[in-house]
Amino acid sequence: MAEVYEIYVDSPQLVMKAGELLVNRGQSPMALPWFQFTYDQDYLADARAFALSPDLPLLRDVFRDRAHDREMLGAFADAMPDKWGRRLIERRYAQTQLHDVDYLLNVPDFTRQGAIRIRQATSQEFLGANFIYGGTDGLTAIHQSIQRFESGTCSEADLEQLLLTGSQSNGGQFPKTALLDQDGDLCIAKFPGNSELASPHWEAVCLDMARAAGIEVPQFEHHWLGDLSVLIEKRFDRIRSGTAAEKAATAAAGTNQTGHDLSGNRLPYISAESFMQLPSNPTFITPYAIFARQLQRQLGSRQAQLLFARVAFLLMVNNTDDHWKNHGLLFEDGQWHLAPLFDINPTTRPDPYDLPQLTNHIENKRSLATLLDDSASYALSRKAAQQILEDTAEVVRNWRNFAQKYLRTEAEIEQQAASFQAACKLTF
Repeated sequence: MAEVYEIYVDSPQLVMKAGELLVNRGQSPMALPWFQFTYDQDYLADARAFALSPDLPLLRDVFRDRAHDREMLGAFADAMPDKWGRRLIERRYAQTQLHDVDYLLNVPDFTRQGAIRIRQATSQEFLGANFIYGGTDGLTAIHQSIQRFESGTCSEADLEQLLLTGSQSNGGQFPKTALLDQDGDLCIAKFPGNSELASPHWEAVCLDMARAAGIEVPQFEHHWLGDLSVLIEKRFDRIRSGTAAEKAATAAAGTNQTGHDLSGNRLPYISAESFMQLPSNPTFITPYAIFARQLQRQLGSRQAQLLFARVAFLLMVNNTDDHWKNHGLLFEDGQWHLAPLFDINPTTRPDPYDLPQLTNHIENKRSLATLLDDSASYALSRKAAQQILEDTAEVVRNWRNFAQKYLRTEAEIEQQAASFQAACKLTF
């Protein structure tokens, strides 16, 4: 049976219906759903219109799923929930055999990543419009709900709250919730997870260091609520405008008043995976050099140069939570540019085999030396690249000073020392 959904763009550049998504689930419960997207003619005719993602160019065409070996087209893949959100949705339906379109349609409208908004053609409300928001004072209770979820003892009320606040599109494997901060801005609160790659305080350390190194990161705060470590990041895909009271009123109303509530305060977002039109389950891990050259070619040299500094920093903190969903682009002022760096998690473990390599050369190693040798891919001379490495390493060598701002004991700090050896040992 076919379902028709209207796709809206709610951005500073353009606020209007972009097109329609047709979902056909087939006659058999075992059938794979398929879908297709078509742009609205009024959208195509508007001079401000932009392609929602590279695999959806502004054409009078029918775009179908499974293009480029992907089950979901790029703009919609990036509007789906992250790993944590998927787990919540799977628990809600008591199964893990859901399809991408099921995840897409179960993200609350208020927290969906980017500027895409979805509603059924027969409805006057956007999907999942009733956002339950709170402030930092409710984080301990939400964490208790998360603990019950992890242990398999959560109630229906626990699950419903977590779904409405935690099944958003960004943030990876961290347990999380959405909230409005004291300024009324939409934020993500990240809690500790069950692995070394889910440590809010160490992510705060890395974000602080990256910012000191001149790399754009989300605005963030870190809190200890008793023994609970919580990282709160402002959503970088939202425009911060209006008073806290106005924003709270908007959230409390559920943002479900059809087209009249389209506020233009969401920034379009796509992942690096969608930007490069990579397959969902690749047999070859695309190296950073290809991303850099594509940035140069399509967006200009400056974006590739900014990427070089980010890659250098990720190597210096031994970030192994490194994949093409953890890099993204925002659309502002008529063009795409790199989004702030996010989801940085230092680890003392060796690099796993499935990380993006730096180049596609046979003799390839994820090292600062390899990155420097390939500086031309990032539109940098060797001398300029070396200066970036030296400046970044100078910041990371002081990692203990940064860590003391967020961790409580010297023993906890020293346990992570191996993560930062690349910067400490850097020589030319």
